[in-house]
Amino acid sequence: MDMNQSFKAAVKEALNRPVIIADRFHYCRYIYWALDKVRRSVQGEWHVYARKRLKRMRYIFYKREAQLNEKQLWELNRYRSLSPLLKSAYELKEAYCE
Repeated sequence: MDMNQSFKAAVKEALNRPVIIADRFHYCRYIYWALDKVRRSVQGEWHVYARKRLKRMRYIFYKREAQLNEKQLWELNRYRSLSPLLKSAYELKEAYCE
């Protein structure tokens, strides 16, 4: 089912108490949004240069760790070492999107 709130409300109203099942794409999308929210909050606390650099590297957080090349993996590990919160959020993303 589409996870749009208005769609969910319409289905609930029409079918009384349906069992709602979300597909993997929609489920993972919410996880990526949460990771991005954490990344932006951490990024806001850093010095201007580090903040801009992390913003440019945001796409490495969207990739699975196994799909990163050597340079991207180094960057990812660097940012995870600078922020325990960012590290935790990335590890949760990896665990839930398997």
